[in-house]
Amino acid sequence: MYPATDDDLDTASMRAFQDGLRVTLDDLRFYLRQYVSPEAAAGSPYALPGRATSLAGLPPAVLVIAGHDLLRSAEEDYARRLRDAGVPVTVQLDAEQVHSWIDYAARVPSADEAVGRLAGHVNDLISRATVPA
Repeated sequence: MYPATDDDLDTASMRAFQDGLRVTLDDLRFYLRQYVSPEAAAGSPYALPGRATSLAGLPPAVLVIAGHDLLRSAEEDYARRLRDAGVPVTVQLDAEQVHSWIDYAARVPSADEAVGRLAGHVNDLISRATVPA
């Protein structure tokens, strides 16, 4: 759900939502510093999967993107790269939501509905999974 896949802070969504409805660009800079140093993250697909040179061979994914989120551009790019690499990916774009919208699911009807869609996508993914013999 609304993953940080890259540390590019100059994307269209970063610029559009830099003052944030829930998370600001300054907040994101702080979180990235706490998560991993810029030197360690440089080029590391383990810290930031959007940095991977190839996404081929990854398992099927469900990617949830909030419409009003600084991370949206990087997440959309990651979903495109997964598809281009042949990885089955289901994208749930919740256009009206902000970063960390799941915190409001019990109180905000649109967030509650988004949780229901997410559960459906995960259940579908599980039902399509095969167990090797």
